[in-house]
Amino acid sequence: DTASDDNFLIVKNVDLTAGEAKVVKMPSVKCAKSDMTALKLVFDFGGNPANTTVKISNIILQKHKEK
Repeated sequence: DTASDDNFLIVKNVDLTAGEAKVVKMPSVKCAKSDMTALKLVFDFGGNPANTTVKISNIILQKHKEK
């Protein structure tokens, strides 16, 4: 529903440590539709100290064959 921000496919909390890279994989995420034109990927870093710098890189969205 592109009119609603209340539809979450997955919510995942990940603890981050300063100076350490973190890889987050979500292999079991499934979408009801193959049309991903309205996909929203949201990162919430609330609660971090002021002036915290976070680098996000190498986001890979990959379609897998059904078993």
